Amino acid sequence: MSEQKPNVRPAFPGDDWAELRNAMAMHAVSQIQMISVMVAQDYRTAIEIVGAKQDPVALALEADNRFNVFLFLPAHGHLAAFWRRHTNRLAPPNEASRDRVNLLCDEFHDWLKYEVNRWWLGKGRLIRRFAVLLARWNRVNMLELEEQMMMELTELYPLPRPDTDDFFDNPARFSPYPDVKRNGG
Repeated sequence: MSEQKPNVRPAFPGDDWAELRNAMAMHAVSQIQMISVMVAQDYRTAIEIVGAKQDPVALALEADNRFNVFLFLPAHGHLAAFWRRHTNRLAPPNEASRDRVNLLCDEFHDWLKYEVNRWWLGKGRLIRRFAVLLARWNRVNMLELEEQMMMELTELYPLPRPDTDDFFDNPARFSPYPDVKRNGG
């Protein structure tokens, strides 16, 4: 029997449970939709509570419920990697893990829902960054908004830097990892 090659690379050294990473990636779109709905609804509610009816982000969220799911894939991947590391789910168990992977995806989904609710208690900047990107995903400065959200996310959910180059690992581009020196800086 040939070993299945993972299609989602490890997020950091030692993150070796390829089947779990792949299963989490397969659920990413539905989980991003869940986060987006929660953030958008709660953001609009918060704006009503504080009486900021002319808040441009809230108005944009009210006018347009569409968003680009691919913008949030790095954020989802980062949260999934943080969960795997902090729940010690880095290596596959010895027994067959197909049912266990489904169970773990449900555990992660529940954790993710809990975390999004907790963002409202002391992590308001992350909510704001997420809501701004939701509202302005189709604007010219979208990449800058995504960088700001990822910086906020990695500050709250720190991970060691991967040992392979990807979208966030090259110092010539944006990187949320604090040990990466940027060109010209």
